[in-house]
Amino acid sequence: MRHVKFVAVALAAVAAIVISANAHAQVKDRKIKLGIGLTEDHPQGLAVKKFAEIVSAKSGGKIKIKLYAAGALGNDLTMVSALQGGTQEMAIPDTAIMVGQFREFGALNFPFLFNNEKEADALLDGPIGDRLLAKLPAAGRDETLTTQAASAARGRVLADAGLAGSPVR
Repeated sequence: MRHVKFVAVALAAVAAIVISANAHAQVKDRKIKLGIGLTEDHPQGLAVKKFAEIVSAKSGGKIKIKLYAAGALGNDLTMVSALQGGTQEMAIPDTAIMVGQFREFGALNFPFLFNNEKEADALLDGPIGDRLLAKLPAAGRDETLTTQAASAARGRVLADAGLAGSPVR
């Protein structure tokens, strides 16, 4: 259940960027497709559902996020391609798919890399996390770190990525 909270916090940070309380009336009706490779009842799926509730509430029901779980929109690589092509608005892929472009991201998938969330926070909120984030714009990517990193960094990744006013992919 703690993983659900971490992912929900990270996703809520996206909602805070996308929707400010003062801009509530300016929000246009929008439907967002959010794809994940895991099942709807997985902690990631549960967190996305909570995220959708938060976004809907903060936007006065104008923004609706629809979860496509269990690879309904394709595998992680297909979803990232759809993000880049503009046919899908959001995805939570595994960091493993980024290893082809950024080999350093492979370290995030080492089993038992972190003993606890505090260790993950210390690593990803520091110079190493900054170094990983710095690689994304140089490759023309505007994604944030994916679920494992974003949940471990408790939303800081989203705020530090300079996404205010830009499309969140």
